Amino acid sequence: HSLLWTENNELVYASHGVINFHCSETSHPSTRTLRSSHPSAKSAKITCLTLLKDNRLLVGYNNGVVTLWKTDLNLEEIVFSDTNNTCGVTDLSGSCLSNGSTFVVTASAMGLRYHYKRTEDGPWESSLFQKNAAFNCVLVKKLERNEVKDELVVVLAGSAAPRANRVKAYTCDFCIEINPTTASGENANEKELLNIVDQGSLLGHQDWIGCMAWRSLGAGHMLATGSHDHKIRLWLFSPLTNINQFVSASEESEFIMQKISSMDDDYDESNIDELLEGEARLILKSDQNPSTAITLEAILIGHEDIVTDLSWKPNFKGEAPCLLSSSMDRCVMIWAAEGTDGVWSPIARVGSAGGLLGGSIGSSLLGFVGAIWSSSGNKIIGHGYGGAIYFWSYHAPKAKSTEDAKHNECSATNLNIEGGIWKAEPGITGHFAAVEDCCWEPTQGSYLLSASSDQTCRLWAKAGTTNNICDNIHSWREVGRPQVHGYNLTSVVCVGVGRSAGGEPLHRFVGGADEKQLRVFDGPTSTLRLLEKMGIDCGMMHDADERRVDRAYIPSLGLSNNSEATEDITEFAADNDDVVLPLERELGVNSLWPEVSKLFGHDTEIICLATNAHSMCNDKSMNVIVASSSKARDVENASIRLWNVDKSKCIDVLKGGHRSTVATISFSPDSKFIASSGKDRRLCIWRQNSSNESDSDKYSLVAAVDSAHKRIVWSSHFCPHDRSLLATGSRDGFVKIWRIEENKNAENEIDVTINECFRFEPAYKSGKTEAVTAVSFAPKLVDNNSVPEALLAIGLECGTLQIWSIPLSNVGSEFSSKPYLFHCFPIVDCHAATVRRLAWKPVNEKIQDGSMSTESLNFVLASCSLDHGVRIFEVEITKK
Repeated sequence: HSLLWTENNELVYASHGVINFHCSETSHPSTRTLRSSHPSAKSAKITCLTLLKDNRLLVGYNNGVVTLWKTDLNLEEIVFSDTNNTCGVTDLSGSCLSNGSTFVVTASAMGLRYHYKRTEDGPWESSLFQKNAAFNCVLVKKLERNEVKDELVVVLAGSAAPRANRVKAYTCDFCIEINPTTASGENANEKELLNIVDQGSLLGHQDWIGCMAWRSLGAGHMLATGSHDHKIRLWLFSPLTNINQFVSASEESEFIMQKISSMDDDYDESNIDELLEGEARLILKSDQNPSTAITLEAILIGHEDIVTDLSWKPNFKGEAPCLLSSSMDRCVMIWAAEGTDGVWSPIARVGSAGGLLGGSIGSSLLGFVGAIWSSSGNKIIGHGYGGAIYFWSYHAPKAKSTEDAKHNECSATNLNIEGGIWKAEPGITGHFAAVEDCCWEPTQGSYLLSASSDQTCRLWAKAGTTNNICDNIHSWREVGRPQVHGYNLTSVVCVGVGRSAGGEPLHRFVGGADEKQLRVFDGPTSTLRLLEKMGIDCGMMHDADERRVDRAYIPSLGLSNNSEATEDITEFAADNDDVVLPLERELGVNSLWPEVSKLFGHDTEIICLATNAHSMCNDKSMNVIVASSSKARDVENASIRLWNVDKSKCIDVLKGGHRSTVATISFSPDSKFIASSGKDRRLCIWRQNSSNESDSDKYSLVAAVDSAHKRIVWSSHFCPHDRSLLATGSRDGFVKIWRIEENKNAENEIDVTINECFRFEPAYKSGKTEAVTAVSFAPKLVDNNSVPEALLAIGLECGTLQIWSIPLSNVGSEFSSKPYLFHCFPIVDCHAATVRRLAWKPVNEKIQDGSMSTESLNFVLASCSLDHGVRIFEVEITKK
C-alpha cells in the first residue's frame, strides 16, 4: 500500500515519514521529496498512500493521522488528526465526486472511518461508521451509470479477523434534505446528508484479506481480492437491467447466508463456493441507482504464501484484463484469461529465488509486500520485504518483420509470447532500520560505509562519468554490502590508509555490533574492480602486494564472512567497459567482504568506535589506532580500549575516567589527545604518552570536566585544523566549544586544562529546545574577510541539519567573535528522525594550506539517522 504511479509518470514511495518521487525513466533515487510539517505527523511513520485525481496524494500514518497533498504545489492539509485516536491507518482510499466533494475512507484495527469534504475550501467531516472490527484494506469506487445522473459510491473493505474473514460492502448515498420554510418566512434550507448502508459481505477467503484492486470492464467492473490464504478471488460487478432475473438467485443466496451465520464456529466457509457456484453472491441495492449483482468470476491459485498486493495492468483500449500479484513466496505473478474458455492462469513469473535461506534479511529476500505496473504497462515495480524496490522491464523477441514488431508490442495478450522476457534492472535500495553510524574511506573519500540496525553494512559510491549506469551520472548508489550480520550493527570506522603510508592495507574497516567483539573486514577484488569501472581510483596498482580474495560468502548458520566461496557465484560486473550494477540479490550475497580478524576484550555490547586513520594520511609516523567503548553501568566496564588492528592486539585500556557508558570518542588531528564523554556527562581528555617509544600508543587521563553538560553528551569532535579546539553536543540542547591548553608548572611539567569558550543553542523555528545528537567539523577552513572560520555541522534529535561558523583569531588562542548560523538545510532535505552521525568527506589535498584559497570550495557531507536514511549533501562555499 505504499507504491504508486502518478499521472506525471513518477513512482511514489514512502520511507519512514518521507514521501519520495522517483523518475520513471531511470533507476536512480529521486531528488524530490515531501515531508509533513504538521506536529502530529512529523515524527510518525507513513503506512499507506493513495492517489486522487489531479495528482492529489492521500497519506496515512501509524498514529492515525491522515493528510492530503497537492503534489504539484507542495501544499498539505490535515484530513484527520485526533490525539485520542492513535490507532495506525492500515489502508485508505478515496474518490472525488461529480458535485465537487471529496470522500475518503480509512481502515484500521478500530474499524472504518469516513472523511467527507463538501467543497474545496470546506472543512473535513469524520466519523467511525464500522466499529469493533479490524480491516486490512479498503477501496472506494464510483459505479458509473450513463443513464442515471446520480452516482453510486461503493466502499469495499477486507477484514482481518481471527476467523470468518470477508469483504464488507457498503453503498453511500449523498442526498439533499430540504427543510420547510420557517414561521418567520425565511427561505427553505438545503442540507446534504451522507447515508452509508451496509449491503452485506462477500464470503470465501479463509484468512485475512490484505489487498484489493479494481478494474472497469465497460458495462461492468471487476474486483480482485488477495488473502493470507494464498488465494486470489475475482469478483464481477454487473448491472441488473431486469431485477426479476436475479430475484430467485438473490433469495437463495440470502437464505444460505442466513444458514451459514446461524451455524457454529467450526463451519468451514470454503464450502460456500460449492453452495453458491454461478450464483450472485451479493446484490447492491440503491433507491437512486439500478442494482448491481456481484458474482465470483474465478479463484486464482498459484502462490505459496501470503498474497500481499494486487494491481491491474493499465486499461488500454481493446486489451483484455491482466492482473499483477505479489506474495511473500518471493515471486510476482502476471495473470490473464487464456483460451476460448477464458481460464485464468499465470502467464509470467518474476522474483528472486536467491539469497541465504534462513539468513539475515540483508542477504535473503523474504518476499514482496507490494507490486504495481508502470503507466505504460511495460515495466513492473516490486516492493521487497527488506525495503528494496525492484524493477523489471519487458523485452519482446527480436522482430523479423513489421507485422512481427506490431505483434510483439507489450499488451495483456502477448506478455507471454515465445521469446519475450522480463529483465531485472538495478533498483532502489537502502537500509530498512535505524542507521547508527557512517564513515568515509579515509584517503580520498572514495566511498561511504553505513552501519544499521538492519544488521547490514552498506557501501555507497558515486557513479563516474565514463559509464552507462543511468542518465544521472552523479547519482549515489549502493554498490556493495560488505557485512551482513546476525546482530544489529552499531558502529563502523575505516582504517585502511595503505601500507605505503605505514598503516593498515587500503579498503579495510572495523565494525561493531550488539556483541562483545569487533570484526575487521578487507575489501575483495570484485568490489574494487567494480569501483574502478565506475571511475573511482581504488589504488589497486599501488596495493598490488596485498593478497586479496575475489569475494566472500556467509556459511550456513554462520556469523562471519569466509574468505573463499565453495560454490560458483555469478560475476555481476561485465567483462567489457560497461558498468553493470549489482541487483538486490547480488548485493546481499556476492558483494560481501571477507572477515580477516576479530578483536576480543569487551565484556558487554559495543557502543562506539573511533579512529585516527584520518591523521595517518598527513603524518606517516603515526600508528593506526581504533578506540572502542561498550555498554556500562559501572566503572569497570566504562573503559575505552585502544587497538592495533594490524596486530589484532589491545594496546591500552583507558580506565578511571567515566562511571557509565561512553557514547562518544574523538581523536585530535595529531592523535595527541583523545576526548570522551557520554552518559555520565563527564568530559575527559586523554593525552598520549611521549616519554619513550614503547609507550607512544598509550594514553593517560590529564583533564576532566564534571557535568560538562546537563544531560547525556551524544557527540564530540576535534577541529581538524586546531588540536586544541573541541566541540560537544548534548541532549540538553547546547553545543559547547572547548579549548585545551598546555602550560608548564613550577616543576617544569606540562599541565593540561580544558576551558569552555562559549555555548550556543542551534536555531529551531518552533522555539522548543532540541537535543544535539551529532557534531562534526569540516575538513577545511573557510576565509571570511581574511578571518579563518571553522565550519561545524550539527544534527538534532528532530532530524534538522545546520552548519555553524566558528570564527577563529590568528593571534593567540582568543576567538575574534561568537559563532553564528552559517546555513540551515531546508526541512524537506533533512531527516525525519534523530540524526545519529555526521561525516565530512575528506577534501582533495590539492588545497595545501588547510584553508580556502580559491573563489569557492566544495564539500560533501554525509548524515545518517534513525529514519533509516543516509543523506549525502554537496555544500558549495563561495569566498566572500
